[in-house]
Amino acid sequence: MIGKLFPHAEIFKWMMYGNDGKHPACDPSYFGRREFSFTLDNDIYLRFQSFNNAAELESSIKEKCPFKIDIGPVYSVDPAKRHAYAQGGNNVFMPVERELVFDIDMSDYDDVRYCCSGAEVCLECWPLMTIAIKVMDIALRDDFGFNHILWVYSGRRGVHCWVCDGRARRLTNEQRAAIADYFRVYKGNENSNKKVSLMGPALHPLLARLYTDVLKVFFEEKLLGG
Repeated sequence: MIGKLFPHAEIFKWMMYGNDGKHPACDPSYFGRREFSFTLDNDIYLRFQSFNNAAELESSIKEKCPFKIDIGPVYSVDPAKRHAYAQGGNNVFMPVERELVFDIDMSDYDDVRYCCSGAEVCLECWPLMTIAIKVMDIALRDDFGFNHILWVYSGRRGVHCWVCDGRARRLTNEQRAAIADYFRVYKGNENSNKKVSLMGPALHPLLARLYTDVLKVFFEEKLLGG
């Protein structure tokens, strides 16, 4: 069944990012340096799995039947052979690319939704998630110039955003933190009575634009009536 349902070829094509041997600038080792991690029965966790092609990926998934697959970074060398490089005295094993990923959980909206809580989601509260997606998507495209953005259901209580542009994949940790901080336009925590306290004397330009173009209309048409 997994051979018919799991999109092995599509995952391989996505993770190759054009390094398929069809142009001179491609890197044929690119996919083979990508880490995959499998979670098996009894919480057995296999890290640093790597594959040279789609057939190897498919064969391993069919053999091990993981119930969870994590996609890791692209490393400087094949992660399955990292020990060989370490024994040679060269500290060359390090991540060189990874997608910029955001995680939005429905439980983050427990203070403002009136139907569910925790991991529970219904048709009444899911629109809060859809508007969060729209807000993030607009900012990532308009303010940062990213184009290749994939939104996927996380499988439980929210959504994941994968920004796959080459520029995004090569961001440093400091640059990633700066982008995340750009979206942190309020101060507040679960222990404070006032959950949201907007910073600065004026509304953040991102919020000012999104309030007018997106949030106000959504609130009036979707939420106010309920």
